[in-house]
Amino acid sequence: MASKPLTITLTPELYEFVRSRSAGGDYNSDSEVVRDGLRLLKERDQLVKHWLKEQVVPAYEKLKANPGNALTREQSEARLAERRSQRRAKRKEPAA
Repeated sequence: MASKPLTITLTPELYEFVRSRSAGGDYNSDSEVVRDGLRLLKERDQLVKHWLKEQVVPAYEKLKANPGNALTREQSEARLAERRSQRRAKRKEPAA
């Protein structure tokens, strides 16, 4: 695909980041750094859209259909804490 030129303005912090990545040899040019960043942003946007469509909307519809299944904030926090605790315990288990 043919490239098209585009002029952009960066904050000093982003400018230095782009320059350091290309000067450090990670990329051949500043344009490569920006293109890679835009590809990652596009990929993230697609993942968020997929997550919303496949998980958030169905969960919302399910909750809307039966609001009695809703959890309080405290119940949600307790469940998350329990899951974190289980994951930590699992990581500490010696390999068989």
